[in-house]
Amino acid sequence: MICDRLKILLKTLNISQRQFAIKINLDAGYFSRIMQGKVIPPDRILLLIENVFNVNKNWLENGEGEMFSTQGLSLAKKQVLESIEALTDEQVNAVSSFIKYLTDNKETEKPTPQMTVEEAEAEYIKSRSKFAQNTASNALNTFNDTLEDKKKTQKAG
Repeated sequence: MICDRLKILLKTLNISQRQFAIKINLDAGYFSRIMQGKVIPPDRILLLIENVFNVNKNWLENGEGEMFSTQGLSLAKKQVLESIEALTDEQVNAVSSFIKYLTDNKETEKPTPQMTVEEAEAEYIKSRSKFAQNTASNALNTFNDTLEDKKKTQKAG
């Protein structure tokens, strides 16, 4: 049944029913009824699942073939998918977490212009020298404050 394959898909994608429903713009309650086998998903929803999650239509509808479609994927993405087959479950979870981190941070990170190695080294040195200046300045201020406190203590005593 489609609901059984959807359960497998959610587990493979490591997302909740609610997250899955949100990604295909579907009411979570309605999707829950699909997952329970109470409602047969219409073709429109199956098409959304196939497109949004790159699921093989034949696998989703009939349980035949690979879970994910490789049509329209770049060679690099195909190679990544093929290499995942050789990983342990623990490694797949680590890769999945890393991909989630990348996709979650994609929208918040500003694109950085490409730098040459020399420019990157210069930026690093500049940042370290600012850090060193601040550290030295803070240490000097702390030393001076300690001397002032000592002088006050000696005068009071």
